[in-house]
Amino acid sequence: MNNTISRLFIGTFFVCCLASFIPTHGVSKSQLTSQKDTVTVKGVIEAYIKALGGKKKIRNINTMLYVAEAKADGAVLKIKAIRSNSNKLVQEVTLNGNILEKKVLNGNQGYTIEDGKRIPLTGEKLQETIKESIPVEELEMINDDSASYKGKKTIDGHEYYVVAYNETIDGYFDTTTHLLMMNTFTSEQDGQTSISKNVYGDYKQVKNGILVPYLLTINADGPRPINFKVTEIKFDEGVTDADFE
Repeated sequence: MNNTISRLFIGTFFVCCLASFIPTHGVSKSQLTSQKDTVTVKGVIEAYIKALGGKKKIRNINTMLYVAEAKADGAVLKIKAIRSNSNKLVQEVTLNGNILEKKVLNGNQGYTIEDGKRIPLTGEKLQETIKESIPVEELEMINDDSASYKGKKTIDGHEYYVVAYNETIDGYFDTTTHLLMMNTFTSEQDGQTSISKNVYGDYKQVKNGILVPYLLTINADGPRPINFKVTEIKFDEGVTDADFE
């Protein structure tokens, strides 16, 4: 759910806005095992969905409302995400109440607001946003041929199953709890390959029994990590059609 309760319910859209990318050697403490095991993407994701509360509860989610805040140097950075299983989405980043970035999807059309300019979503970006609108995106990965299992990786004594969502995003699932603990995002800028890391923690049950991470650290290995705390999260309440206009 983190890639949706990640891309923690907030998507790579916000990561690109907020994270300062770090060199690939920033994850050099890890060691990928060479052992060939029988783990599959389907097995990892199914175990994750079960750990969150079960497939039945997850599939019954129609809408999700998520708000998280970070405070630094007297400023308040807020992330708000609203998702619907009917191809609707709103993602917004504000600084002291002023909109920095916003993305809206309403059915098969949408737009972004960047630097005060409204830009229509088209082509590949529109299709990616439609996929992001699913309240729990990982549920669709169970039968997704584009995802692949990369092996086990040990980081600071903790072992993870590593799943490549696509060419640029990896998910790290704890081999004991099966929860998603981290996403890494690979990017190329000025000919240099860089990685940004989102780390999740403090999982708690919301009232419908689904586990949600209440802590999110963006750019965890960077010089200025951003620590967000969830202030509001609701499933199937608090969302109207007016939110997606």
